[in-house]
Amino acid sequence: MKYEIGSPCMMGCNIVNGGYNFAYASSYAAMHSDTAVYVCIFKRNDTEPFYELELHKTMGIVYSIFITGINIDDCFYCFKENEEYIVDPYAKAVTECEIFGIEKKDTIHTSPVKAC
Repeated sequence: MKYEIGSPCMMGCNIVNGGYNFAYASSYAAMHSDTAVYVCIFKRNDTEPFYELELHKTMGIVYSIFITGINIDDCFYCFKENEEYIVDPYAKAVTECEIFGIEKKDTIHTSPVKAC
């Protein structure tokens, strides 16, 4: 697996040029300059990520990363900021949302990478 600075212009998860671009705009970063943002990659039905990669601050409050050399099409992802898992606001699908407004305890909302 290789990773580098991604494009801040493609928000969320996008499959491009044989790799995966992740970008996230952090409202928390607007107030805290030391903010670290991660993309967390999960295997199906796992509650702990098997990859947690730090995104690079690329433009204002946008953080991004471009990942190649690995196939994560069947995996799920979310972002992590300030030690909290955050659903991708640009996700095309989200897990654990069977009944709108009802949330299970300790739920991590992830999105399928393949839906990017």
